[in-house]
Amino acid sequence: MRRNAGLFVAISLLSGFGSSAMSLVAGIWILDLTGSTGLAALAGLCVYAPVLAGPWLGAVLDRAPRRPLVIAVNLVLAAVLLTLFAVRGPGQTWLIFAVSCAYGVSYVLIDAGESALLPSALPPSQLGDVNGWRSSAQEGMKLIAPLAGAGLYAWLGGHAVVVLSAAAPVLVATLYAAVRLRRTPPHQLTRPDHGLRAGISILSRQRATRVPVALAAASIAMSGFTTAAIYTIVVSELRLPTTFLGVLASAQGAGSIVGGLVVGRLISRWGTVGVGMAGTVLFALGCLARCLPWWPVTVAGAVLAGVGLPWTLVAAVTAVQTHTPAPLLGRISATANTAMFGPLVVAIPLGSAAVHLGARPPLIAAVVICLTAVAATSYRPLSRQNPETPATRDRRRRARRRGLPRPGACHVPPHPLGAKRRDERGYSRPMPLSTDEVELFERSRARLEAIAYRLLGSASDAEDAVQDTFLRWQAADRKHVETPQAWLTKVLTNLCLNQLTSARARRETYVGTWLPEPVLAGDRMLGPVDTVEQRESVSMAVLTLMERLSPNERAVYVLREAFGYPHNEIADILGVTESNCQQIYRRAKQHVAAGRARAEVDGAAARKIVEEFLAAATTGETQRLVELLTDDVTSIGDGGGKIPARTAPVVGALAVAKFLRGLFKPSDVKRDLVGGSPALHAATVNGGPAVVVVVDDRVVGVMTLKVTPEGVADIRSQVNPDKLERFTRHWSTSEHGEPLIQVW
Repeated sequence: MRRNAGLFVAISLLSGFGSSAMSLVAGIWILDLTGSTGLAALAGLCVYAPVLAGPWLGAVLDRAPRRPLVIAVNLVLAAVLLTLFAVRGPGQTWLIFAVSCAYGVSYVLIDAGESALLPSALPPSQLGDVNGWRSSAQEGMKLIAPLAGAGLYAWLGGHAVVVLSAAAPVLVATLYAAVRLRRTPPHQLTRPDHGLRAGISILSRQRATRVPVALAAASIAMSGFTTAAIYTIVVSELRLPTTFLGVLASAQGAGSIVGGLVVGRLISRWGTVGVGMAGTVLFALGCLARCLPWWPVTVAGAVLAGVGLPWTLVAAVTAVQTHTPAPLLGRISATANTAMFGPLVVAIPLGSAAVHLGARPPLIAAVVICLTAVAATSYRPLSRQNPETPATRDRRRRARRRGLPRPGACHVPPHPLGAKRRDERGYSRPMPLSTDEVELFERSRARLEAIAYRLLGSASDAEDAVQDTFLRWQAADRKHVETPQAWLTKVLTNLCLNQLTSARARRETYVGTWLPEPVLAGDRMLGPVDTVEQRESVSMAVLTLMERLSPNERAVYVLREAFGYPHNEIADILGVTESNCQQIYRRAKQHVAAGRARAEVDGAAARKIVEEFLAAATTGETQRLVELLTDDVTSIGDGGGKIPARTAPVVGALAVAKFLRGLFKPSDVKRDLVGGSPALHAATVNGGPAVVVVVDDRVVGVMTLKVTPEGVADIRSQVNPDKLERFTRHWSTSEHGEPLIQVW
């Protein structure tokens, strides 16, 4: 990974040098040819204008292999630059403008492509550091390259700068080819959203990306808005020569280099939102310092602004890389660039107009806008109905380690005497447990985990819910608990109902289709699987069907169908009448029965069908696959936006057979995606037959099959790596025999 980090920093150095040199020389060249400063300035506009098309250009990166596309863009850019050898006089000025536009388009594609490639080349923990180093490298080149380009232009003319600038993208393309990717980024869209709509939707949906991008946009816009004001401060207020602007530019560049070098460590400590806020505040302080009529403070203000700007930019880029589904990274990165740099197009002329009010009003306005942005983004209304965020989850886990109940939990009826035993923070004080009380809970743990898993569809969330139940048991006034088993079930069920409410909100924004977390046979999370009803209650098909039920319907169905609780006990758990409970059960059973599969076959017959199914799928025997499938078979997958998966169900024997034939067809792209050649194992998962896909003892996919006397009626594939972590741990410690087939 150090090798990849070094390559990306080298890429930033080379691309920054070539682009900075050529950007300055293009304006000087046009000025020499035409004598017009307006036309010279227009060259810069040609470079930045394509950023407004970022969402659409970025979508190209999601429809094609990213690394080959980025390499191709660099090589094409080198070829386009060489066309400037045709410039001999004012008549060919249009060619310089055309090349400047090509530079702008390549900036958008390469920047977005590099942002999308980084997560595939580096672990998430290194993204902040490497993004900071890249920023420092680019800022360093902004100090060196313009001087080198201008000097070379004065010595040998524009054509010499063209050769130098064309060599840079060729070298960059070579370095991109040398990067080692852990997996090839997926280049097929998981859903047919359009660039701008998908980009804005993903960026604005979650605070982790919305806030850093908004803060970076505000800071960068204000840097353009205050440009004219700084010129006026130097010339009119400080009465210094215009060459002092070079001192300020160097000071800001030095601050940017230092800021880029340390921002990675700050992100690992404060997070992207915290660093974005800190950077925006620093930039605001830099603007405020430049209002003072003393040149050393003005220089210090330039340094502060230089440190703050890369903090906001790197925080936003890192947030996008770590919180965006991989198949959408191209368009989202480009949309983020548009959001951050697009406002410059408006801010610069507005700043030029505002300077007529005086040098300081634009700077004060920039301070107010930046601090307002920080205040607005830091405000978060509290609501118990809000989905659980990563920060809330972290607080809950810290509370668990301290032996405290989960903050914010509701629906759990506390014992009246429990109110007396609360500390100054409102947490229930844990009471020492006797050996018998601990053993009682441990005897109940397997049953509680089985209930929680059926209610939540997630083994990891079920473990958390059971642990929270233990904390409630520890904090309860246990001498007043007449029936501990019933009390524990009641507390656990209500905790799960509370979590289901927030889970529903999270799943509305889930990328692709949500499927439950698979559980391997022998895991106590499955609970009883002796009867057909018990096996069905934990099957992937029924767990998915239960997502359509309300939380109360799901609880009644699970407790009655899988665990045989009488209606009067279920009614007491949920706080409803017994007759109401019976009505809820009938309604839930009807919903589930409507989507249930036909009768199942015995284990030996199912195993034989799975083996024939795999043989036909891996050898591409479409007709044999059709014979093994029911006419109305359905196949669907869950990649969570991290691994490519069909978001719409594939329905019908022929359509599913063709899909499976393509899925199992050997491909270098597939091998790179999963990290090797997978082995296919037959196993029992969630009480039914399944295919487990393993690469180097790491489970990369679980395909559960509903086998009926008529054939395979339902196929559900779980490839989301987050939902396979627990399964992999259990797989590595279980006996599973030799693989049936080695594919790809």
